[in-house]
Amino acid sequence: MVLRLSGYFDNNFGDDYMMKIIAHKLKDIQFIIPAEKNICSTVLEESNVKTINESCKNTPSLCITGSGFMVNSPRVLISELKRILKGVPVEDYCLGCNIEPFSNRFYEFVMAKKLEKFKFIICRDKESFKWLKNHNRKSEIRYLPDILFSMPDEWLEKCDENADRLGISIMNSGNSEKAQNYYKKMADAADYYIETTGCEVILLAFDSGEEDDVSACELVKELCKHKDKISIVSHKYGGEIITAYNKCKKIIGTRFHSTVLALKMKIPVFPIIYRSKTKNMLDDVKFTGKRCKIDEITEKDIKDFINTAPPPFEVEDEILKDSEKYADLFYEYLQKTER
Repeated sequence: MVLRLSGYFDNNFGDDYMMKIIAHKLKDIQFIIPAEKNICSTVLEESNVKTINESCKNTPSLCITGSGFMVNSPRVLISELKRILKGVPVEDYCLGCNIEPFSNRFYEFVMAKKLEKFKFIICRDKESFKWLKNHNRKSEIRYLPDILFSMPDEWLEKCDENADRLGISIMNSGNSEKAQNYYKKMADAADYYIETTGCEVILLAFDSGEEDDVSACELVKELCKHKDKISIVSHKYGGEIITAYNKCKKIIGTRFHSTVLALKMKIPVFPIIYRSKTKNMLDDVKFTGKRCKIDEITEKDIKDFINTAPPPFEVEDEILKDSEKYADLFYEYLQKTER
């Protein structure tokens, strides 16, 4: 079977690895991607993924995305309405999505109409599952934990037993006063870790595309006093982020998948919540550690995380096993309905 693969092609660690994992597990399916997409080589490393120059709009399509169904501004609403008026078809299937709260009912209505055109959806948190079941009576809908919890262990490399660095996932939050306050808090955390432990800090850019976490990392580094002990690692071609994680003793994670990856690799993590998807994921895995919202970061929380050993926490085996089921459930659906 041949499927067109769609998703968020913007050098984003989480999206790239979600696509890579699904392709890796569905070897019997040939995935094609229009050549004009900005595709990370991480995805193209899979032998059953290739780019094509000819049109593939009539090929059945699989969308692998996380927060791909947000209507959070008039600009996005207009774009979605144009798609509807032009009769632009949506993809046939979707794996790994979540649904964020909508600011008004019309936004919610538009997205519900779009999502009910999918034949099959697996979402990644229980709150999204509830919303989909209440607003979509046409699609077959399932829930499983995030796809990255099923990342093969051999992709995670060997953890450095002497790992002593602090990893900080920085998200580009714009130029508002709140954003500047967030950057300053992250710079203070880096300096405090260096001054307290004498060890280095790695600033992590999980999105090196248009969202441009790299620039945010550079801004945070510029705010730091101990620049010589700070490095920046960005997601580019493959395992840069994973290699950096293996050098880290602790992680302060803003990007959603920076927290998922830390939990998967059993690295103590302090999650910074910038949207509901992170809170919902942490609730679903019964995370017992401290967390905070991005606009409520306190100096005490950061210092406590750096100075003390967080309570031991491991994601339950059942959750990890459930995250492995995306490919199997999707393949079973295809065999049942698409003969």
